[in-house]
Amino acid sequence: MSDAANPPVMRWIPKGMTVACLGRAGGAMHAAATGAVPSATSPHGDEWPVSVRISDSAGEAVFETTVTIWVSLRAVR
Repeated sequence: MSDAANPPVMRWIPKGMTVACLGRAGGAMHAAATGAVPSATSPHGDEWPVSVRISDSAGEAVFETTVTIWVSLRAVR
């Protein structure tokens, strides 16, 4: 998601993560990530939270996480 959502002038690195294990997983899993498009307005960089929810084959959430990604402008070379 980070590569697809960021313009080529931006770079990113994972900064942190919070995790919630909600239940026992079984069968096929489905993951969905959501997050606003990162802002390219700060010359110093910004945090970009991305939420991920993993559900089992019955559609019940078994795992949720928020990954905080640091997004900043690439150095000009």
